[in-house]
Amino acid sequence: MLMDLFSTFDPATYKIYNTFPASWWFMNFSHLLILMPTLFTGGSRFNSSIRLYMGYLIHWLDSKQISHMKGMTLILASSITLTLSTNMIGQLPYTYPITVSPVFSMTLCLPIWFGAITSSLIYAPTHFLAGLIPLSTPLVLTPIVTTAELMSNLVRPISHCARLTINTTLGHLYLKLAASFSMYSLASSNGLSLTTFILLSLTIMLIFFEVIIALLQSYIYCFLLTIYITDHPHISLPIQNKAVISISKQITNESPKKEELPAPH
Repeated sequence: MLMDLFSTFDPATYKIYNTFPASWWFMNFSHLLILMPTLFTGGSRFNSSIRLYMGYLIHWLDSKQISHMKGMTLILASSITLTLSTNMIGQLPYTYPITVSPVFSMTLCLPIWFGAITSSLIYAPTHFLAGLIPLSTPLVLTPIVTTAELMSNLVRPISHCARLTINTTLGHLYLKLAASFSMYSLASSNGLSLTTFILLSLTIMLIFFEVIIALLQSYIYCFLLTIYITDHPHISLPIQNKAVISISKQITNESPKKEELPAPH
């Protein structure tokens, strides 16, 4: 069977390269073994690098006030690490890019989004519904604006998954086109011609570019997940209360003090 341009995204294609049909599943998830600290000694540089990465990641999540919700820091850190590692492993040749599957991205995004929405409705339904109406909205436009905000919240996981899937798919399509033209030019020419050299250079540049894009996609994907969590009243209400208290203190300090009248003799 001849392979078309989209055969890269068909898991059945990889039966040609693998003896067992499910071996490419192990290839995609085998990189998670490096995160197990029991496989390495405590003083190794690799383990120290993993600890440094996890410490920076947890510090970044704490700066987003995620620690107000118990267990959410660990969930988001695991999601970021899984997305980053699968994006990077998908750049290897003959490896199925699992991030192009909507099932993968929806599995990570939908539970977090649905859990945040459900918990907001249970914890503070009035605050959640009030957040659908922006400040200074005219009374006439309130039904329209509320409907638009509600629809945007419902479409969030779909747009989130579509963004990751489309970006990964387009990047792999560009790589396959450049690699196909390079191999065809190399096979048709007797030696390394100028056209072949340009195509090979373009392919190498695209590979480095895709690695950078994979890093950015992982950051954007998980940054949007943090936005879903920060909209929760358990996080937004304390932040708003602190802002109101700080503003009231500034107003109190800046207000002119009344001059005290001298006491009568």
